[in-house]
Amino acid sequence: MASVSGQHSVAEALQRDGPYAASLVIAVGKAACSMFLGALPCISPSTRSVIVSKYDHIDSVCRANSATGIFEAGHPVPDENSRIGIAYANPLGEERPGIIYPPNITPDLETGIGNWNDIQIGVAIRAGRSRHGQGGNTVMPWPGYSRLTDEDLDAIVAYLRSIEPVEHRVPQPVEPGSPARAPYVYFGVYERR
Repeated sequence: MASVSGQHSVAEALQRDGPYAASLVIAVGKAACSMFLGALPCISPSTRSVIVSKYDHIDSVCRANSATGIFEAGHPVPDENSRIGIAYANPLGEERPGIIYPPNITPDLETGIGNWNDIQIGVAIRAGRSRHGQGGNTVMPWPGYSRLTDEDLDAIVAYLRSIEPVEHRVPQPVEPGSPARAPYVYFGVYERR
């Protein structure tokens, strides 16, 4: 699982592609704190940041950063916060970004992955592709998951099958330039032009 360490992957990418004069850093998901900690050495201490993660996944180091906003949500089990989408365009340059909403990855037969087979779930994790093999997910860090061992992938699939199914319809993605129909946040490290 070290191959998908958020802290290591983000630090490595920022050190390789930087330096950055970031205006805003946003980390979303279970590994948000880890990703944020990977970005910290590469950005200015005054850089504004936002972390969106599951209730018990935000540690004291992240909470102690006074420039960091904390938003807690219940993913992967959907709750009222699961309708917050993730924008995938630069908030400093795009008035109406493209937005995707976190999928329901519970084993619900109607609105989740209950009808997916193990291979389809594995392809979604490793390649960010839909059940029918369509397009890569632009905000899921699937390139890091592409290096999972088969054993680790099987363990993740088994876990997803073991959680309680939750009926939860996810809003449709929003194309860039179109108005959003539900709340959203930005994800990434952004520089002013």
